[in-house]
Amino acid sequence: MSFFENLSKIKISLICSILVAGLCLGDIAVGPEISTSIFYIIPIYLEAWYGGRRMAYVISFLSAVAWGYADVTSGSQYSHAWILFWNSGVRLLIFLLIAHFVGGFRQKLKDEEAAADTDVLTGAMNRRAFFERIADEFERARRFHHPVTLAYIDLDNFKTVNDTFGHAKGDQLLQLIVEVIRRNCRKLDLLARIGGDEFTLFFPEADAVAAIGAMEKIRQALLSAMGEHGYPVTFSIGMITSTRAAIDISQIVYMADRLMYEVKKSGKNSIQHLTLDDDGKGHGKLG
Repeated sequence: MSFFENLSKIKISLICSILVAGLCLGDIAVGPEISTSIFYIIPIYLEAWYGGRRMAYVISFLSAVAWGYADVTSGSQYSHAWILFWNSGVRLLIFLLIAHFVGGFRQKLKDEEAAADTDVLTGAMNRRAFFERIADEFERARRFHHPVTLAYIDLDNFKTVNDTFGHAKGDQLLQLIVEVIRRNCRKLDLLARIGGDEFTLFFPEADAVAAIGAMEKIRQALLSAMGEHGYPVTFSIGMITSTRAAIDISQIVYMADRLMYEVKKSGKNSIQHLTLDDDGKGHGKLG
């Protein structure tokens, strides 16, 4: 149900609460002879799946109260007053169990999806997830004519770190790099580790000037972190900005990769940039 997936948690809870109220009124209308308690599972399920387990417990409680209120209002008779509370308690327990297991299953699915999209070592996106995400971003950029920029980042002298300090230190270095980049980029920017010491950073809605400025800020932060930790590592970066160019994503990644290698051949530790306009051709390169 993509409708619910696009709603905020507050709106989901509001809709589920309205459903509970509607079911309560329906329960009163049909009378005590027909049991409608099974229908309360619908808002509980929706809340647990789309809103989260905690609010699903609240909806479960509201559902049990609504059922009890409807039962009394519609004229149900009990030989003892405690029977109403017993029945309400039993239904509450059933509703809570449904909320617990549906919410838990949903969270497990989310965790598995996140793990499948994540590089285990660094916590950045992996290559497959990155290409899936930027495919959507490129389509959005083409539709609304927004520029986007992709940066291809390679670590200079990473092998030296592994050889000198050991692979454990090399792993810590990669984790540090992801931490520093995330601290210095926007929340909407997409970071992925796509090779041993290679990363990509995608800047949605960022033209050449904005993206180069952001990338240089990140590069300086990375260099500062390398100095603080004693790593002899610098960063060679190739960047491609696309302004509505109808070009294949893999080609843009390839071109950014080529620019990165040009940086390596020309002395390392800098940024090379190319802008692709509507015709898909490059119109200027910045060193």
